[in-house]
Amino acid sequence: MEGKDTGRWDVQIQYREAAVELEPDNAVLRQSLAEAYVDAYEEGRKQRSQEIAGMQAAGYIAAAFSPKPSIADLAIASEMPRIAAWPEEQAAQKKYLRPGLYQWVVSRNLCPLLPQAHTAIASYHWMFATADPELRYLDRAILVFPGDPRLWYARGRVHLQEGKPDEAWHDWQESLKRSMKLLPEILPRARAAGLNDQEIIEKVLPPKTEVLMKSADILYPDLVASERERRPFMEKALELLPPATPDNTNARIRAVLLHSLGNREGAEKWYKEAITEEPTNWELHYKYAILLYEMKNWSESQRELKNFLLHDPGNAKAKELLQKVKEHNENKLN
Repeated sequence: MEGKDTGRWDVQIQYREAAVELEPDNAVLRQSLAEAYVDAYEEGRKQRSQEIAGMQAAGYIAAAFSPKPSIADLAIASEMPRIAAWPEEQAAQKKYLRPGLYQWVVSRNLCPLLPQAHTAIASYHWMFATADPELRYLDRAILVFPGDPRLWYARGRVHLQEGKPDEAWHDWQESLKRSMKLLPEILPRARAAGLNDQEIIEKVLPPKTEVLMKSADILYPDLVASERERRPFMEKALELLPPATPDNTNARIRAVLLHSLGNREGAEKWYKEAITEEPTNWELHYKYAILLYEMKNWSESQRELKNFLLHDPGNAKAKELLQKVKEHNENKLN
């Protein structure tokens, strides 16, 4: 079963092959052709993966790709092992994957400073009869493109597989220094490797307030039920927050942190400051309304909730809270 949409990739491949024929020594054109081949293979593989899983092919892991992965994203999927001997899969490898990898090798040889080639070869190193270890390709990719957080994440994952957890924590921290994009990937892997929350804070997360706050939201999305579990993340985040200055108060972050740590008076002060600075940040109005409700300031809470619902009328939680506030206000009048 060839993928339903691989025909469009065949057209792309034909055009890019024609371009490569005109400029065979152009590494970027070779890279573009390689991407088309591999994208075609991956699109078909997605459609085949359910059948492969049903056959319980030994060791097969369906890697999670984006609908059209960039080649750097392939680093994340580099845990694909040797695929079982399945005729349709072998045919797809022959038609798309092997030619794509050949183009990646040629592209790398023409321009060794292109990190994408090293990453792609690392991702599919199991396809080569003789190849360097996966880590070596990722080392090269990071050397020429150290700003890509996905490369650091991929190398950390390989380190962990090879029994080098300290190297993995280091690489994941480097990844998160560059972007929080991979937090949802890194946090569960760190937990599965046996780290508790405090160890994650100390070993994996970079000392950045925003990363710590986002980590708490991912691991413990229920602010009320998980208040105790969220506290270490929020305490460290507040500790790292620089002192407020006239030019940079960090009022919004400060308000949220103090609120989460139970300092309602301090949070109220900074919510007011933050709303003055960001009057159209309606999420701030909603969070401030929650604080005012907790402080039993029903009338002000109702005002903030009404303002918020003008801009998000379908928000069920806000509607529910507004109803509670109205009941308190009515009881107060009675």
